[in-house]
Amino acid sequence: MPNTFTILGPSPAPPMVWGEITLCFDSDQPAGDLLKIIPLRPTELVSRSETRFNPLEHRQNPGFWTYKTEKSQSFDTEPLFRQLADMLRRHEWAFRQATQEYAPCKMFVRLYAEVQQPGDFPAIRIPPELSGILAALGATLDVVVEDGSDATSRWIEENAHA
Repeated sequence: MPNTFTILGPSPAPPMVWGEITLCFDSDQPAGDLLKIIPLRPTELVSRSETRFNPLEHRQNPGFWTYKTEKSQSFDTEPLFRQLADMLRRHEWAFRQATQEYAPCKMFVRLYAEVQQPGDFPAIRIPPELSGILAALGATLDVVVEDGSDATSRWIEENAHA
């Protein structure tokens, strides 16, 4: 007799996944000069002088350069991780130069997974290739998993140096 399984409730829908690379800098250098250093077209680019004053810290918010990948709906996050690792490896020298010229400058990589049904949280395994290039660049990795409701959003922050 063959094995049969009954799924109780709706079948899980694949999450929407995407990535984001961000450089945050407290330098007063024009953000547009980053376009000469990093050969990627940013999704967002804001100079420090264009940001708001932070009343809690009593100083100007940092400027930033952000690149976002395309969103895809999939249980398989490996293509996204491979794309990010390849991009970071291919432009490693440019990111190093940018973080030095715009010092103090911090680099963040965020991985987003937006689940389609409340309570579904995917298993996310960061491959060694991505962890290695993040550590080499001194970047921080954030994994953001959301189910569409603000109350259930969770942030898992992992420092790539650890």
